[in-house]
Amino acid sequence: MSKDNLKTIDVGKTYNENMQFLQEEHQKIYNQIRFFESQLTSSERTQRYELKYLKTHFDVYDNTSENFLYNQNSYEYSQSLVEQISNDTVKNKFQPYQTHNFDSSFMDSVQREDIMAKNFTAIAPLVDYTDKYIHALPRNKNIHKFIFFGTALGFQIQEMNEQHNCKVFLICEPNLELFRLSLFTVNYKEISQKTDILFSIADEELLFQEKCARFLIHKYILNHDIHYNLFSLTAAPLIKQFQSAVSLQSFITFSYHRRFMATKRPLEYMNSEFDFLNVSEDKSRVSVLSNKPILILAAGPSLLKNIQWLKDNADKFIIISISANLKLLYKHKIKPDIIIHLDSEKEVNLNNFEEIDMNYFSDAMVLLSSLTHMAIAEKFANNKIFMIQAFTVYFNKLGRLVSFSVGEVAYAFALLYNAKEIYLLGLDFALDPTTNESHSSGHQHNVAHKDIKNTNKHDDLNLQYNFHKIKGNFVEEINTTSILYASLCEFDIFTHRFKQDDTKIHNLSNGAYLGNTKALQVENLDLDCFTVVNKTVLKEQLHDEFLKNSKNSLDKEDRLLLNRKVKNAKHIKQLIKLQLSKKSYKQSRVFLNDISALVEKIIKEESKTNSEDLNKILLEYTRLVSHYVYDLCERSSNEENVLVHVQNLNELFCTQLVKIVDKYLETMNEYLRTI
Repeated sequence: MSKDNLKTIDVGKTYNENMQFLQEEHQKIYNQIRFFESQLTSSERTQRYELKYLKTHFDVYDNTSENFLYNQNSYEYSQSLVEQISNDTVKNKFQPYQTHNFDSSFMDSVQREDIMAKNFTAIAPLVDYTDKYIHALPRNKNIHKFIFFGTALGFQIQEMNEQHNCKVFLICEPNLELFRLSLFTVNYKEISQKTDILFSIADEELLFQEKCARFLIHKYILNHDIHYNLFSLTAAPLIKQFQSAVSLQSFITFSYHRRFMATKRPLEYMNSEFDFLNVSEDKSRVSVLSNKPILILAAGPSLLKNIQWLKDNADKFIIISISANLKLLYKHKIKPDIIIHLDSEKEVNLNNFEEIDMNYFSDAMVLLSSLTHMAIAEKFANNKIFMIQAFTVYFNKLGRLVSFSVGEVAYAFALLYNAKEIYLLGLDFALDPTTNESHSSGHQHNVAHKDIKNTNKHDDLNLQYNFHKIKGNFVEEINTTSILYASLCEFDIFTHRFKQDDTKIHNLSNGAYLGNTKALQVENLDLDCFTVVNKTVLKEQLHDEFLKNSKNSLDKEDRLLLNRKVKNAKHIKQLIKLQLSKKSYKQSRVFLNDISALVEKIIKEESKTNSEDLNKILLEYTRLVSHYVYDLCERSSNEENVLVHVQNLNELFCTQLVKIVDKYLETMNEYLRTI
């Protein structure tokens, strides 16, 4: 945009084109703006910001502070800002992935091992290849994905669009009124002709997180570096929230390797004829849990602090506890009625059962996620065990239940089984307000955080050390971490999806505020009206109920869908082999377009490629490695050996994909031969 163009901006025309664009493409934002304008018209709201033209430039006048927002030439300021970004003098970047380095011994083992032998076996060849060549190549100056934290009048958006031909914009503005003014000065419709735009305008934090996740997965092959600009301090908290979204990307929290295990392990339990419990939503379900107060125990700091109260009153509740609490409960002679376990790891979780006589808990019903390692199931050999489908569904009418942590899964289970009176203890989803501990003392994952302010860096990908301030249950404000906050968000989602109007939920924990719950100190809980639960009768009732609501063999429809997954997986393999066969590329750009197209085809659950579990495995794998391929090709595009890289990368990438598909097919066919 030139200065002459700036003088001739037709603000009315620009505004109308933008509103038409928003109405067609972003209906919710359009409605927000129309509602805001109706409030101004009816004098229900006072206009704070006004657009002013000051002879040479536009500015925003703040009627409250009686100051101009820019207080300088807004266009020249925006131009200077983009120039700094272009010259990399402002190093505002997100690297939305974890870096990996593999030594020679690991690379030697990769050649001999199964593709799913270790977590990084499949990615190592590609990452190792790119790492050998990337350091000698010039820095990539192309900017493909860009985030604007704050818009003001948006001239910097127009400049970025014209100078860099970005592929994707995430435009974030916490103030709807300010964003509305940019509709007069910047033509978003024109920008959208060559750049995909995702808007986050005055969104609540949970919705903003969803949009960040959508931005990260959109054209993720371009994710090697994501640049951003912070325009105003009012938008600064969004940087921290975006970093949480980066840290919580599914390929980081639940990698392709774990996705594969989530597909394989249920088959092992099905072969052993374990009972799979129905966790589908049914608001009319009649359950034992409907008739008694339910106490759900997770491993937050509040559990240990209230352990004596729990010991004194355990017989007045049906107790659902996560398995990580068993050491603590054993020490204090407290027996839960239902034990639930979610995690897939073996060694770490086996530590939870050390120094425990598991016979002490043999009366409890045990709910295991279908992710659970068989070694964990063996610890409950004397219990009645029921499986809950997690990511992978083989019993299509039984539903699935999975989350970041087991605490909110236990809560969701109680809601699904129509509990009417629920008490929560240890579901803190926050650090202890006094000690900053993440869990009860003695828990294997407990961390006592120190110096929180100094470690509060937005470029830290560690889920345990990215901190936030949130509303507390008994205190006004409390600290939490990205991973605990993710669980809190899942808790809220479960409440929204499953809670019925007549269900009462009491939060006994000194942790995060939980929506649609009542904060209640244990000393203020009147237990005189509670009756002692007959645990012997309860055990029989629970077992009978769970048996009636479970299956241990696939029906005809389930088998048909499983065979269809296998058929579609074979089609996906053919698509990959077709790409592998391409040997005569003349331009790296053509290769990158082909790879992008291939990725789009094999991760989508459409028509012939609808092999849901394999689609997810390949999605998480390609999110891990495809940006390495893109970055090396782009940075070497002017090098003599770029086509050598193209050929090698095509072969490496496609070969690993074929191996993953073959491993999936081998696993499925092995099971199909047994039924």
